[in-house]
Amino acid sequence: MAANIQLVFYRKDGSDDILVKFLLQENETTLPIPTDCAPYYHWQDVKRFWAEHP
Repeated sequence: MAANIQLVFYRKDGSDDILVKFLLQENETTLPIPTDCAPYYHWQDVKRFWAEHP
């Protein structure tokens, strides 16, 4: 079986904050990461989570 995982990145012009949305089989999905803008996550929080949970 195959899976389709997509990471969609968003950045507003002039801003350093990058948001990312995760899609599994082209449907929005969530991660066990706290966020203040669901279904989007701050990229810095995602990188920190992945570094702490290899």
